[in-house]
Amino acid sequence: MPYAISNGGWLSLLVLIVFCLISCYTGFLLKRCLDHTPGLRTYPDIAEAAFGKIGRLAISQQQQSQVESELLS
Repeated sequence: MPYAISNGGWLSLLVLIVFCLISCYTGFLLKRCLDHTPGLRTYPDIAEAAFGKIGRLAISQQQQSQVESELLS
């Protein structure tokens, strides 16, 4: 981390903090979504509740392609 700050300056530290706050807020929203609707357990479940069957298929495909790309690398 000190190397990254020495190369990026104080602005890089500020950007890191902003990304941490965004990640924390996203986790908070996911928790609210999961608590609000019983039966939701996975990302595809959340996508189906928000966007219907197309959302579920899109998220499932994205997750599958991510797993396959990790296996290939």
